[in-house]
Amino acid sequence: MKKKLPSSKKEEQITEAEFDTQIQNTIAKSNQQIQHLKQQQQKEIEQLEVQRKNTIKELKEKEEKLIAEKQSIFQNKGVDNATNSTNSKTNI
Repeated sequence: MKKKLPSSKKEEQITEAEFDTQIQNTIAKSNQQIQHLKQQQQKEIEQLEVQRKNTIKELKEKEEKLIAEKQSIFQNKGVDNATNSTNSKTNI
């Protein structure tokens, strides 16, 4: 590939100006892409935070349900914490 040699100083300046313009356009486009990616990343982080909070809420609700179910089973069998500790002391 042969480079076109400038025939005058004016032509060289135009080429440099065009090059500078291209560089500035490339920089501007890159900055826009970076900004877009940062916004997209922030949205994804927010979505993950919502999912995390929902998961924690669901797990707490499940835990409370299981505790209530366990207590209900113990009560139905006539065993509760107070009775259980009393019985273990009298058996000794």
